[in-house]
Amino acid sequence: KALGLSTYPRFNSPEEIGDALVDVGFNLVSLANNHTLDKGEQGIINSNQYWKTKDVMVSGTYDSFEEQNKINIKTKNNISYNLLSYTTGTNGLTVPHGKEYLVNIYSDEKVKEDIEKVRNQVDVIMVSMHWGNEYEHTPNDEQKRIANYLAELGVNIVIGHHPHVVQPIEFIDDTLVIYSLGNFISAQIGLNKLVGMLVSVDIIKRDINNSIIIDLENVKSELIYTSYNNFRDFKVIPY
Repeated sequence: KALGLSTYPRFNSPEEIGDALVDVGFNLVSLANNHTLDKGEQGIINSNQYWKTKDVMVSGTYDSFEEQNKINIKTKNNISYNLLSYTTGTNGLTVPHGKEYLVNIYSDEKVKEDIEKVRNQVDVIMVSMHWGNEYEHTPNDEQKRIANYLAELGVNIVIGHHPHVVQPIEFIDDTLVIYSLGNFISAQIGLNKLVGMLVSVDIIKRDINNSIIIDLENVKSELIYTSYNNFRDFKVIPY
């Protein structure tokens, strides 16, 4: 709030948005998206300071190269996991030279380096991708190319967003690719933008002949609808 709340085209939300996300149960947070630089370097610093007060895994923005290169691993039910986050664009805003750590801009080289660094240390790698064309229900060629590349690198789950509308889910070999969840909650106008998707999957860890195998089973999706009245009284309603 110190930098002033603002709406389109350069957004700034109050910390209470984060409080609400955590209260509802989110424990993985991606901060790399096309609006990450909307309030410049100070906006990212303030955001990072806030998220460091929460017991969640955060990825995508950092205060230094040292922080950016640090491997963050958590374990649940004896399954270790990591979240990596990238955005393919920042709405034309440029990262200050020498401070590329501020936000993870996607490149094949950076992703390969990050994944190779963590691949042998965790059971499950999740990659959050801010990509694609807004308001298109079909993934574009670059999304498909990146998805195949991530699958080749051994990523287990790809979680996509940015189009603001729902896009398909598919498996590329053993990699689950969710091209776009659409909006979870928004004040956008138009039915396609008010419909989002929740996805669940069971992550199964098996030890077969002293080799760890990760299986993704029971993939399910549920559509949700955002209802609001005159930009108030927001409700997220499962279909």
